[in-house]
Amino acid sequence: MSVITSWPRKQADGKEDLFTTLLDFVELPASHSGENMASAVAEILKSYGIEDKLLSITCNNASANTAMLAELPKLLPNFPGLKAHPFEVCKGTADGNTDHDNEDGFAEVLNTMSDTERQEWGDAVKPIRSALYKCRKIAFKFINSSTLLLPRWRALLPDILILPWDVSTRWNSTYDMLNAFQSMRPQVTQFVDSNSNGLAEFQVGEEEWESINGLTAALKLLKDATIWFLGNSPTVAQVILAMDAIDEALATGMVDSEEVSDPIKHALAIGKQTINKYYALSDDSNIYRMAMVLHPQHKLHYFEQAHWDQAWIDESIDITRAAYAPFKPPDDHATFMAQSPPSPSSSPPTNSFISLMSKQSQLASFASDRDELDRYLMDSCVPTENPLHWWLMNHKVYPNLAKLAVSVHTIPATSVAVERSFSQGRILISHLRN
Repeated sequence: MSVITSWPRKQADGKEDLFTTLLDFVELPASHSGENMASAVAEILKSYGIEDKLLSITCNNASANTAMLAELPKLLPNFPGLKAHPFEVCKGTADGNTDHDNEDGFAEVLNTMSDTERQEWGDAVKPIRSALYKCRKIAFKFINSSTLLLPRWRALLPDILILPWDVSTRWNSTYDMLNAFQSMRPQVTQFVDSNSNGLAEFQVGEEEWESINGLTAALKLLKDATIWFLGNSPTVAQVILAMDAIDEALATGMVDSEEVSDPIKHALAIGKQTINKYYALSDDSNIYRMAMVLHPQHKLHYFEQAHWDQAWIDESIDITRAAYAPFKPPDDHATFMAQSPPSPSSSPPTNSFISLMSKQSQLASFASDRDELDRYLMDSCVPTENPLHWWLMNHKVYPNLAKLAVSVHTIPATSVAVERSFSQGRILISHLRN
């Protein structure tokens, strides 16, 4: 088991970014049950004396991790459990492939259809299924004919060793395969059409090539999202923005400002319903809501502009306020919304200017009664691509709220860093070594 932690570190440009470091890499000799994993995590945190400072844990959506998060509050009472877990809503859906969870989600969507609707959908996407079937078969034939087809292919294209193969457990492999077929269409057509290669049954028709082109364009959005999330230390707040962007593309059938064909639209419609299953997981975690509320560029404005339900927005404020409570000092003023504006003087001065100054003074005093969260929400949104840097630069304006905001914005949006450390640790600590 690999456990890492993250905190802000100033970069060469003077702005802060997430820095991660390994806390521990331990062997888990017992079964990977929720109880055993929770016990191991708790021991690691206790060894550093930070067991009471845990705000959130980022891990993938494996069932064992979910069980661990449910067990951990029993060992660490201050940890809020599953509500503090930023589910990786993008993971497993960014490749056009499916793991078991995605297959279940896809099946759930189809099960909501009537027999007639399923039949219509199946007829509409038939060219896509046919194109995928043929591309996969051709790529598979290459791999399994290393003495016949592969040498002939390399003689045709010496710089291209092999066509990418669509692997269900490898992110973006469907896109990589289709993109290769699309870019090498003349060579693929020539190779498949050659009678000596025995691939005539897999000849790709014009309608199927159109499906390949459209599906490649649609999957490129997910490929680009994957690359971006892997390389840019994304914040939790950016997950909501990314999911909304993907959802809009799937809902409208518009990719790179171009409308896709009808078969692709039908496929994207099912994709949208499937991905919504994962998007809904963000409602199960308080982290996403707090991250958006505490993002100075968005606050509540983003939700309001997107016409999110007002009850959901109000609940997001309540969640953030509850999380702010431990950071709020006793002398911080009560929320101004629970107060009434100062009443005017019973005997206003006759001088109108003095009256105006008195009114402004009262308003200033009233504003100072607001706590930091209320003042922050009342202030205008500020354009920034780095909320972590903004909060560190404005910690004197919101000295207490900034502590919560920095904690939230240093939560990794994905488990990429810990998975990399696990892979590297596996190389260093081999099971073959004593």
